[in-house]
Amino acid sequence: MLLLNILAINFMDFIDILRRALKFTWENKSLWVLGFIMALFTGTSSSNIASNYRNYANQNSYDSSSYNNSATIESINRFFQQPGVILIIILALIVFLIISLIGWYLVSIARGGLTHAVISSQKVKLNQAWKFGVTNAVRYIVLDLVKLPFLIITMLPLVIFIIIIILLAAASTAAPILFILICGVAIILVIYMLITSIIWAMVSSNADRVLIIKNTTALETLKISLSLSKKYWDKYLMGWLLSIIPNCAWAIIMFFVTLVGVIPAILIIITAAYAGPIVLIFTVLIVLVLFSLVMAVINAPYIMFNYTYWTMIIAELLGQPTIQN
Repeated sequence: MLLLNILAINFMDFIDILRRALKFTWENKSLWVLGFIMALFTGTSSSNIASNYRNYANQNSYDSSSYNNSATIESINRFFQQPGVILIIILALIVFLIISLIGWYLVSIARGGLTHAVISSQKVKLNQAWKFGVTNAVRYIVLDLVKLPFLIITMLPLVIFIIIIILLAAASTAAPILFILICGVAIILVIYMLITSIIWAMVSSNADRVLIIKNTTALETLKISLSLSKKYWDKYLMGWLLSIIPNCAWAIIMFFVTLVGVIPAILIIITAAYAGPIVLIFTVLIVLVLFSLVMAVINAPYIMFNYTYWTMIIAELLGQPTIQN
């Protein structure tokens, strides 16, 4: 009974944090710009990769409709032998790299600025948050670089798992004992990846806030973040459980919004397909850019709310007061 009372009290505390995060987001609409930056650039890489894949697939489908496989290969070879093609590809990669680096820098500014706005005792305007974010952007970039080896270690079992899947396919006709052994190792790796992914998500989320709240170095930030995750894992679980409600509600809203946007986009792309492959490629690129911008605008307030919610939780676990709404 005592345990239930304690859980009920803690749950009410998290409901209050949720309420304050919602109010903070609504009353600081100028800071939605930071949410927009996060929403736009955190999805930039996947969008561009998908875009490049679709463009390549569209080219191939156009060629294969007129030629057989060998002719398609020859046409692709001729395409790459044309003057300037390799240069264009290199320039495209350079542009993509520059945009990615700019996005990384802007997201770093947004993370620092929004964290500062949430933990400040007074209301912070956009220009103040932006200035603070610019001052601390390099620290966030260093933090991300320090995170990278730990992320690789976390994702390493995924590579091993893929290798095991390949071996599993080859061993399906081999001895049953070998097949069972590989299955067992694969299950262990899946469990390990699940646990380490959850831990890494908590540590990484903590680090974005601890860097500013404790004003420490990147390595010390990760140490504090890991210690925080171990000590308050139950708090994170409770915070996550409560966040399921707004997450699901927003996911449903975005599903219908995406559906409304995708249908006309597909119609535009299909219409452009009749004008030839070049027009089709440029149309797909333009549609993807516009679609990404619109989705980022719509997602901006929720991204800000979600970041604010977890910043308030982590700040309170660290004993850092936040704006009391």
